[in-house]
Amino acid sequence: MNSSGGAVQTQGGGFTALTNREQLGYYLAGLIEGDGSIIVPEQVKAEKVRYPSFKIAFHLNNLTWAEKIREVLGFGTISFPKGKNYGLLTFYSKEGVITMINLINGKMRTPKIEALHRAINLVNLRGFQSDPIPLLPLDTSPLGSNAWFSGFTDSDGCFEVVTMTNTKKELTGFKCRFSLEQRLEYHRDCKPFSSSYLGVLQAIASEFNGTLVNIERKRSYGTSLSVLVRTSSKDSNTLLDLYFSKFPLFTGKRLDYQEWSKVLALIIKGRHQTKEGLQISLEAKESMNSYRSSWNWEHLSTFYTLQKPPHPLAGRYYGYAVSVW
Repeated sequence: MNSSGGAVQTQGGGFTALTNREQLGYYLAGLIEGDGSIIVPEQVKAEKVRYPSFKIAFHLNNLTWAEKIREVLGFGTISFPKGKNYGLLTFYSKEGVITMINLINGKMRTPKIEALHRAINLVNLRGFQSDPIPLLPLDTSPLGSNAWFSGFTDSDGCFEVVTMTNTKKELTGFKCRFSLEQRLEYHRDCKPFSSSYLGVLQAIASEFNGTLVNIERKRSYGTSLSVLVRTSSKDSNTLLDLYFSKFPLFTGKRLDYQEWSKVLALIIKGRHQTKEGLQISLEAKESMNSYRSSWNWEHLSTFYTLQKPPHPLAGRYYGYAVSVW
């Protein structure tokens, strides 16, 4: 990937001339569609017009990453709900909301686009700029051509190195597995869009030769339905590995992915069942996910940048100073 915003080679061997700002927009769109919220307050007649906000939830271990996003965008506040193991990166200033809208508009793939459109309608109602922000449709570009899926994975993806044993429960090797789970249905009416996440999950499975697993869970409020995308074969994991080598992850999952990729390389070379390969794989497994005890954030130096428009009039969508609505 070219972090300076130049051409990026796609999986099909072609090139796309998406700029750094556009890739940032795709990454943020995937992030928000995975584990973010677009808060659009209901309007009451004769009441003062209220405005939308964007929230991105993150595990406390990813605080440095959240601070990096805030630094790059130039807006946002970070809060920590009491007694929880997560934080919230919130954009609620006029400039912050307008910046986020313009970055992700036209880059969304899930039913959550209906919340973005409601947010845009509220902003247009305020008349913040002479030209209303358009309601752009769902993105249908190839998944392998931009950073949307890396943002979606930073929200909901999981990399695993799984042990393999024989009938005597003796260790015989390891295999790599990736999974991403998302609810089946959006929580409100999305017309004219579909309220189902199945289409985008099917597209992900198709892109990486993965499989889909339907999951049903009993909750206190009833039954919840979700769909899991999984890759476990060498071929499907190789496609996944190629994608993330071009459109990298930026949360702590990047560190898990690197260990996962190390084991996958051993499998591809046929070295995963050698004594050395087993040891390397075991060490990788024991440093991932819940086993991880330290985080290195050097990779954030390659995070996307956002160059604001040079002329004040051109900056009316992006803003230069934080102001309240």
